[in-house]
Amino acid sequence: MYKMIEPIARDDSLWQGHPDVVYHEDFVYIVWRESDRHLAAGRTRIKIRYGKITDENTLRYSKESLVAESTHRLNCPRISVIDGRLWIVCDEIQKTGWWLYGMGAAS
Repeated sequence: MYKMIEPIARDDSLWQGHPDVVYHEDFVYIVWRESDRHLAAGRTRIKIRYGKITDENTLRYSKESLVAESTHRLNCPRISVIDGRLWIVCDEIQKTGWWLYGMGAAS
């Protein structure tokens, strides 16, 4: 059993979600999205941290790093290993309308 010594990401002023994780070459990599709220209307960021399991079975992480930032909504980042390399993909949603802002007419 492994134990973490700190949360992956914690900022109560932001919405942080859609995490994904991959294990590659003895490291654990985690990506997630940050925004002002779940259905973000503006700036969003994709962040990453990586960590290694220590001899004490503890997972210690690097500082978080910015992977991408947009004034549109970056959505659901996913991380994979393909041909020995890390790949991160996500959607970029540029539409506005009722589905983004709640009930009302689409823009």
